[in-house]
Amino acid sequence: MFSSAFGGQYAPEKERLPDIIAEMECSLEELYNGCVKVLSYKRRVLNSDGRTTSLMDEEKEVEIFKGYDKTTKITFPGYGNEAPGMKNCKIFFLIKRNNLLFFFF
Repeated sequence: MFSSAFGGQYAPEKERLPDIIAEMECSLEELYNGCVKVLSYKRRVLNSDGRTTSLMDEEKEVEIFKGYDKTTKITFPGYGNEAPGMKNCKIFFLIKRNNLLFFFF
């Protein structure tokens, strides 16, 4: 009825920035037993003026539960890049198993 003038149901959705995809290496033991990893990534954040952005190093603590495998995708909505007038994007952590095998004789 009132379109988007008063925030009605036909208000256009804000555009979303492209999501961040980061890989984390896990050993077979970490996937079997579970662990907690601290991962570093870079993201764009809004400056105090609300118009410009800067690149910032971020760290995120990710809990790997028992039984995760290489197809598991861990998502954190709202922790990705920021831009004026747009919704924050998501960050995805993809598990990448390192292929090191150790044999003890």
